[in-house]
Amino acid sequence: ASWGATDGGSTFTFEYVENPDFGGVEDLQAYIAEVNAYIATGVANGNTVGYITEESAQQVADALAAANTAVENRTGCIEALTNLKTAVANVKFIQPEEGKFYKIVSSCTKDHRAGQEVYVNNDGSMHFANADDYGYELGSAMSRVWQFVPAADGKFYIKNVERGVFMQSVGTATETDGAKAKAVTISNMGKNNVVSIRPDGQSQMHAQDSNSKIVGWNENNPEDGSAWVITEVSIEELAHTVTVGEAGYATLVLGYNAAIPSGVEVYTVSATEDGSATLTMIEGNVLAAGEAVVLKNAGTYNFKYTTNEATEVENLLK
Repeated sequence: ASWGATDGGSTFTFEYVENPDFGGVEDLQAYIAEVNAYIATGVANGNTVGYITEESAQQVADALAAANTAVENRTGCIEALTNLKTAVANVKFIQPEEGKFYKIVSSCTKDHRAGQEVYVNNDGSMHFANADDYGYELGSAMSRVWQFVPAADGKFYIKNVERGVFMQSVGTATETDGAKAKAVTISNMGKNNVVSIRPDGQSQMHAQDSNSKIVGWNENNPEDGSAWVITEVSIEELAHTVTVGEAGYATLVLGYNAAIPSGVEVYTVSATEDGSATLTMIEGNVLAAGEAVVLKNAGTYNFKYTTNEATEVENLLK
């Protein structure tokens, strides 16, 4: 207000401020709150697929510390805001590693889809089921094991270990040639290690709430059916289980090198004549990936993954 007297209320001094950052303090404080909430969701607190990398977490932490200092000192806020936004924009997330084995688990929190695992059916269609409820024609635990083969630009080809086939479109995995598979982008959905999986040129992988099918859907909600957690598994604990019935014979083909369990004999077809097949027993204890064979001796057998090499054989069975 105006005042006629020269008392203290009408007396002022001038103070020099090196960098006033007009408007910068409030903007920076608001963004710091956003980043704190982002970090609090857990994206920087894990070491599995989908979590922020250790290097990115450190970069965000450093930028966050500098931003808090700028707010406290009321100087350098505009620069600190720019640097913090850059650190967040450049965040990288942990991706699957070549040669490791994973399950793809639904992170949907709304209904029965929660915690269910993706597998490949006998006809190449992709479904999901509980770990202890194998669902549609799911023959064994190995149907739920996947590998991620690096493609260009940080993308991956998804390969089913049991069947040795790649996903070539959303919900279908029948392609044996990785070069013809569909590359996917794995992106964090802003919640813990929850990710989306999007094949090139298609909608995201989605767990359909009916029929337990994998379909394409554009849904970015980390609580819904397009949200996944990619969990590394110990392959030594899993196996493809085969039961040879009373007839004493069965056929088998696997997508991975498997240790031949004791009690079962494994044969190739070495010759055919007049409607009959000549069987030759495989030497050694490893069944090669993709080798179609005849099993002999009734019983239930677990064929486990092995890194051992198989003996090369002649085989007419496909």
